[in-house]
Amino acid sequence: WVIQNQIDALAHSVIATPGGTGAVSSAFTTFLDEGETIILPDIAWGSYTLMASENNLNTAFYTLFEDDHFNLSSLKECIEKVMQKQDRILFVINDPCHNPTGYTMQRKEWEELIQYLNSLPKNKHFIILNDIAYIDYAYSEDKGRHYLSTFNSFDENILALIAFSTSKTLTSYGLRCGAAIILAKKKDDVRDVEIILEKKARATWSNIPNAAMENFTWIVQENREAFLKEKEKYVNLLKERSDLFIEEAKACDLDYYPYHEGFFITLKMKDNAYRDQLHEVLLRNHIYTVQVNKGIRLAICSLPIEKVKGLAKKIKELEGEIH
Repeated sequence: WVIQNQIDALAHSVIATPGGTGAVSSAFTTFLDEGETIILPDIAWGSYTLMASENNLNTAFYTLFEDDHFNLSSLKECIEKVMQKQDRILFVINDPCHNPTGYTMQRKEWEELIQYLNSLPKNKHFIILNDIAYIDYAYSEDKGRHYLSTFNSFDENILALIAFSTSKTLTSYGLRCGAAIILAKKKDDVRDVEIILEKKARATWSNIPNAAMENFTWIVQENREAFLKEKEKYVNLLKERSDLFIEEAKACDLDYYPYHEGFFITLKMKDNAYRDQLHEVLLRNHIYTVQVNKGIRLAICSLPIEKVKGLAKKIKELEGEIH
């Protein structure tokens, strides 16, 4: 379901997890020891930082954007700093359909990243934690997974752990189901990680709900086409909403981070103090958003079209109340 014939040069294994969150959390403590540093994007799902704190890990942040594209230079800088202190370097890339901005990396950006990783010292180990929670709601069904083929060029000291969320894909958030998909050149490396994840699962959640696994199997094996057709309807609805908001935001000069697809659009803030002020103004006017670092997240996934209409202009007008 996840790879769809994009990867043929790597060994792999899959461990069931309670949602994509279970895969992310397990990766943090599988690849790093207490006191080591995990590399995160500066604009991201807040639970990454919480998981790091809960597990006594330090954090280093790369700047997600340079102008309107992924900031590979900042990620390189972070990797090289952390590499001076530890031999295993774990970094998070939430792609495609980034939460909270809706950015999706171009294939060329992935190619440049992996070429860079392949150029680094072979006595270090690099782990990409690719959080794909929203992948099945990418606007281009046929292109949403093409970037995965770039993983085929991994050197032997690079490993990817893909955090997949069945809960998101099937919109069954409370029925916790997901997967940690391990990918590397060497079968032994994959097996080593698999063993650790198995033991970690047994020592924490033990097993995930059987109903969730049965449901996913039933969908993808017996009802795949019907599901994809139904999902397409909602992806198109999501695109209709986001297209309208972006069009109106441009018309009134409301600043937002680069958005391509996905559940969320994030307004760009000059600083977090300004963000806090605007958030309070929005609340007073019954516009309910989520504060993120350097931004305010709008859940376009939950807004009917009639609520999207005029929203950008209203927010722009409310900015005038901030002194």
